[in-house]
Amino acid sequence: MLGAHSEIAHGARGSAHPDRLRPHRKARPVVDVAAAHLPRARLVRRLHHLGGAPGQALRLRQLPLAVLFAGPVRRRSPRLVRTPAGVVARVAALHARNPHSLGARRVPTHLLLLPRRVLQSVLGRPALVRGERAPRALPRRGLIAARPAERAPLLPLPGVAIPAHSRARRLEGDVVRGPVGTTLRNRPWHAGPRRQRRSPRRVLSRLPLPAPRGGRRSRPAFRLASAAHRVRLRELPQPGAHVLGLGQPLRRGARRSLCAALLDGGPQRLEDPLSAQVQTHEHDVLVIGAGGAGLRAAIEASAAKVSVGLVCKSLLGKAHTVMAEGGIAAALANVDERDSWKVHFADTMRGGQYVNNWRMAELHAKESPDRVRELEAWGALFDRTKDGRILQRNFGGHRYPRLAHVGDRTGLEMIRTLQDHGIHQGIDVHMECTVVTLLQDGDRVCGAFGYDRERGLLHVFRAGAVVLATGGIGKAYKITSNSWEYTGDGHALAYDAGAELMDMEFVQFHPTGMVWPPSVQGILVTEGVRGEGGVLLNKEGRRFLFDDIPENYRSQTAADEDEGWRYTQGDKSARRPPELLTRDHVARCIVREIREGRGSPHGGVFLDISWIKRRVQNAEQVIKKKLPSMYHQFMKLADIDITKEAMEVGPTTHYIMGGVRVDAETQASTVPGLFAAGECAAGLHGANRLGGNSLSDLLVFGERAGAHAARFAKDHRTARIDQAQVDEAARRTLAPFEHEVVGDGVGPYRIQHELQEMMQELVGIVRREEEMRRALEELAKLRERASRVRVDGNRAYNPGWHTALDLSALLTVSEAVARSALERRESRGAHFRDDLPKPDSAFGKLNVVVKKGSGGEMRVERRPIPEMPAELKQIIEQMK
Repeated sequence: MLGAHSEIAHGARGSAHPDRLRPHRKARPVVDVAAAHLPRARLVRRLHHLGGAPGQALRLRQLPLAVLFAGPVRRRSPRLVRTPAGVVARVAALHARNPHSLGARRVPTHLLLLPRRVLQSVLGRPALVRGERAPRALPRRGLIAARPAERAPLLPLPGVAIPAHSRARRLEGDVVRGPVGTTLRNRPWHAGPRRQRRSPRRVLSRLPLPAPRGGRRSRPAFRLASAAHRVRLRELPQPGAHVLGLGQPLRRGARRSLCAALLDGGPQRLEDPLSAQVQTHEHDVLVIGAGGAGLRAAIEASAAKVSVGLVCKSLLGKAHTVMAEGGIAAALANVDERDSWKVHFADTMRGGQYVNNWRMAELHAKESPDRVRELEAWGALFDRTKDGRILQRNFGGHRYPRLAHVGDRTGLEMIRTLQDHGIHQGIDVHMECTVVTLLQDGDRVCGAFGYDRERGLLHVFRAGAVVLATGGIGKAYKITSNSWEYTGDGHALAYDAGAELMDMEFVQFHPTGMVWPPSVQGILVTEGVRGEGGVLLNKEGRRFLFDDIPENYRSQTAADEDEGWRYTQGDKSARRPPELLTRDHVARCIVREIREGRGSPHGGVFLDISWIKRRVQNAEQVIKKKLPSMYHQFMKLADIDITKEAMEVGPTTHYIMGGVRVDAETQASTVPGLFAAGECAAGLHGANRLGGNSLSDLLVFGERAGAHAARFAKDHRTARIDQAQVDEAARRTLAPFEHEVVGDGVGPYRIQHELQEMMQELVGIVRREEEMRRALEELAKLRERASRVRVDGNRAYNPGWHTALDLSALLTVSEAVARSALERRESRGAHFRDDLPKPDSAFGKLNVVVKKGSGGEMRVERRPIPEMPAELKQIIEQMK
């Protein structure tokens, strides 16, 4: 008996030999074997086809050895049919390494019928030995059959050193010796691994060393199943047996079954390294990104009765939208009846310095209330006024209390609601999958190519339309409030596909990100803290923002601290405090205080909410109730009690107003079949975004992008994907494994760190022409180094590989920011040039656009802003 013990080996009811392994009654790997005194195999269980087909009865005659895989079914007798003599002869000849020995009629007794991936390297045509006529045809659309969970029916030899060196070559006839002092008996049954017959030991020595993918070194075909501590760094430990009934052996102690060596997260398969594991998925609409915009687009597309695929770089529900704290800006007028869509529109245009797409601003202001009410109908639990309506709070740049909120956890509640609603719409979700390129049929986008981060498998997504909703570019900077996913993927994908990027110079630095202690550096302190009465102080304890109030906001800003306090408490006759001015202005004032030596000890300023205890009874309880996340977060992560002490804050990279240039009505890009929504789309916010407008932006334009993408997919035939594009995308994706170690040999982490440091210093919140030109030179050098960066290990959960692939997008968006900032020769909104500190009216009538040139270079153009209708101009004048 070769393999583990079973009831067949030593009797159905008999007691086990003390040296034998306890059988696993639900998953037995061994069927039966013809002993020396028997003509053929006797008893068989149900066999599992390696391609996933139902089991078949063993159909081999004349074979003295039948070691196959059995499932948890009752014993049965095989249907015995005669095997063609030619097949037997061919098998014998191949095994004997003598192709001319065609006269053999029986297979040698020490030949094992191994799993197909090993057997095919030994025999040539294992399908014939298995009783099949030919390999199964691949399913439609190029799908690869799921990899079976199979184990080899051999036991290790305790005390025997199996060659483990990756370059070792075993000669023909080498035999693995048995343990010293062990008597090897030629028995009909198998009395444990120490008494295996010579056949399995010979097979162990003859198993080939298959060449792995990626140009790495060869390795033995078998490993111990649970010896994780013995596995080299280039391999992953073999997973243990799954739940009962999957046909996997379960072993304890040293006597565990041997299993195939792992490669790329799974057993070795002798297949083409590029195409073997490319899986194809087909959807009418593919949404890339599963934050607020992506979820809302997927929901709307699914409602149009089309098939929808949703790709998320991390896990579903973990998008950066969950970190949004303040609220959703919508003119519900629940707190102040003077609010309306017209006021909201005027505030958005004023905040964006009038370089916004005025049509997007109009649609956003009009449709935001409906989207918030829709979210409420789907189950969102908002804070309430005394009469039960959605409560709204003050925020910077908004004339009236406008932000619907759930404490300071609005983004989390928003994602929970959209996700709970979306999972019932029949949306196919591809989690932990990164898209590296878009596929095109001519100019039209017809799909995407990516890989899953867990196993490193390659995926092709075929789609009638693609929606980009990938968020921002925060990881291009050293200090950012953004999560690790924000590497500018959507911006770079659209740019490489031929779409235009607009307003990339406008990078928003949120004024209040934590600067100390290091454990919370860059973490955002919500604007809601200032909306509830928090104040910004320099090291002298003075509210410095009263010293610099922009002229166009002077009539709306409080004259003193008392008026500002009354505004935060709901006094409709009071004006807002300067802490609630637009983010770009507050951030620049903080930088000025730091540069002039009036900052905090660690390079920031102080944000204090604890001072309200001088105005409010039970101030600690009020803060904990209104800002629960802020309180608990900083207590746990930094041991800072915001009810008793001030926080040290400074500007942190938070948002980019620029992105894919889209049509206001449809969110369609300049490339057919490609749509964009959310932070990776440009136009709504202009030169500066108002707090809370991002969440309503996700809802309004996510809905529009999903609806129009579905309509496009219905109206256009399914496009063709050129296999050459897929092969080239696969080659580029796997290239980091193939690169040689040359020059400095610096890895991807070092390049990313240098990029972030450079962007923070040279293209940060304050810019100069000579620094931006130097940044472009540094970017060229970093791009050259990134093109030859090498990573080690396999493709399963390899963060070095992920970072190496992210570098391309990070470098693209960084160059777009630097070139656009250099082109806009003025200061406006979030774009501040120290060498050109004043706005230029000429630049107030145009947008800066970048696109890919015919030679692959990045081209920069100036585009005039379309004329605003007279009725909208009148609204803005009325609201001044």
